[in-house]
Amino acid sequence: MKNKKMIGTFLAATSLALGLSVSTTQVHAEKYYWIRNYSYSARPYHAKDPQASVAVWNWNHTHKLHDLINFPHTTWYATSSVTMRHGSTKAVYYKVISGNKKHSGYIWRGFLTKGAYVYSDDTDGSIDVHDPAEKYYDPVPPVTYTGKKYIDSSLNNQLSALFTGAEPDKQVQLAADLANRNGDHLSTSLQKLQNDILGTENSANIIKIVNNTKYEGTTAGLLQFEKEQINQQLAAQGKTISDFANYKVGSYVFPSNNKNYGRFIVFLSPKDAVLPKLGDVYYDPIDTGIAIPANLIDNNLNNQIADLFPGTIKDSQVQFGANLASVAFQEGDATSERDYVLDHIVGKGNHDNYFESVERYTGSPDGLVDFEKEQLKYKLALRGKTFSDFKGYKIGAYVVPQSKNEFESRQYGEVLVVLVPPKAKLPAVPPKHTFNVNDVN
Repeated sequence: MKNKKMIGTFLAATSLALGLSVSTTQVHAEKYYWIRNYSYSARPYHAKDPQASVAVWNWNHTHKLHDLINFPHTTWYATSSVTMRHGSTKAVYYKVISGNKKHSGYIWRGFLTKGAYVYSDDTDGSIDVHDPAEKYYDPVPPVTYTGKKYIDSSLNNQLSALFTGAEPDKQVQLAADLANRNGDHLSTSLQKLQNDILGTENSANIIKIVNNTKYEGTTAGLLQFEKEQINQQLAAQGKTISDFANYKVGSYVFPSNNKNYGRFIVFLSPKDAVLPKLGDVYYDPIDTGIAIPANLIDNNLNNQIADLFPGTIKDSQVQFGANLASVAFQEGDATSERDYVLDHIVGKGNHDNYFESVERYTGSPDGLVDFEKEQLKYKLALRGKTFSDFKGYKIGAYVVPQSKNEFESRQYGEVLVVLVPPKAKLPAVPPKHTFNVNDVN
């Protein structure tokens, strides 16, 4: 009962934070309940049928806020998938916000098509964002990213060079690049980003210079414009642009093909500051917006779960699929993001034998494997199976480890096991795609 009250309080607070307007349009009395919430970085969608009347709901599906028929040219950005239960049925809704940030709500995902609306006169002021082939990632959960196509390294380096004696640093540069939210705006959560990449313990000594004024002049005048903006801010702090010798520097400038051209951010870190050690990020080679940091993968624990299935063959590609699909647990939803990921990595029709439990583990680490064994035994029995029924199958297993940085929708002890039949052919994709801070230009 206590948990239910807490969830209700959280959801109510969420709706207030979103600032959703309320109309008098009511739905039928039976309530909608949230049963899963999976959050991620913004993904673009548009109306599947621009001429159809489609409701945009408030958080608990009691008030119709908008109608998609009034937004035929709008790009909507989804930031989470919420599984709602209504009676005996379940459906996934996307939490969305319009490209101009003026409208938001929840839309059943079947009414949306992936990708930005492409139209030269977008009436909602949205920008066209297409999934880039390459991204830079924040390796601290939950993973966020920015597309490399929004980064002009030449402009960034010119800006950094204004700080006489400062040394370009890949990790500080990553912080600056990630401050750009996919070519749209500077991140509103800069402090978290700064702490992730540059370290909370260094926060008091990090110099951050942010310019939100766009540049309207010629290319030749951009550097002088930037210098004037920097000098103005530093003068207010009793500093000059020459006061940062031996600092580590990273800069990001919105390039000329962006509506925010000339806006920029600079991070300066003292040379002797010890920056956090950043781990790798593994991402889906087909949909690079789906990724998991290496520090949320416990290979030893995963192997112990795989060992519960005697005669199976541990396979790196199937394991990679289990790792990635774990960020999209959507129990009971046959078309979930989990299956979407597994289709990419292990192939459609190859992952019918998967078993998952979303039960949270609260005991000591020594008892976790026995807990998972009981959970999986129950799930297997529901399908008339046992651990011994998969000899020769390829296997990948993932358990959400104990972590101070869990994904919002994941809990310690959630487990996913993927079993691929012996004769199934895996897709011809590399078994692993990895991003590291050393990839930053």
